[in-house]
Amino acid sequence: TEDSNSIFAVKGKGGVGKTFLLDRIRFVLNDQKTCNLLITEIIDFDDSRLQTDDMVNVEAKIIEKFDKSLFQSYILLLDAYREMEASNVSSDYLREKKEQVHKEFIKSFNLYSKGKRIVFFFDTLERLSNLPGVLDGIDNFINSSQNCMLVMAGRNIDAIYNRLVKNFNIKKTSCLINLAGLSIR
Repeated sequence: TEDSNSIFAVKGKGGVGKTFLLDRIRFVLNDQKTCNLLITEIIDFDDSRLQTDDMVNVEAKIIEKFDKSLFQSYILLLDAYREMEASNVSSDYLREKKEQVHKEFIKSFNLYSKGKRIVFFFDTLERLSNLPGVLDGIDNFINSSQNCMLVMAGRNIDAIYNRLVKNFNIKKTSCLINLAGLSIR
């Protein structure tokens, strides 16, 4: 329903078909041709650009699929933040500016998602166990955003899935499946 969030998670060993399943779900959803549904690309946390413990890299990746004009204030704040990162600014001031960037991202996203369901695809989520800042950022994003669904996959992601579900009380709209390989008898 509008203004509600949900999580669908797939876990399994390497090579069992988690990424293939994400691709198939994306294909089926894209094929529905509804203007009230926006399907993102798969954001793979194996991507070296996402291997820093910084949620702004994930936010920048998320908006690649969106109309940039709706995120203009976020983009301006992000650019200013990046310039400050390169200069000699105090860590407290930089932390404060980073928080403003995150808040603007959520604000812009919620304006964009009004009346539209947005489905995010995250893969190789087990990498977040080494990126606590990004995991905290995703927690905050799921808690603060409206009308989105997170479809995620990875190995041993029980703790991440349970954290997201527990922190934001979305048990009624969440599902974790264990994808096992096929055996031939």
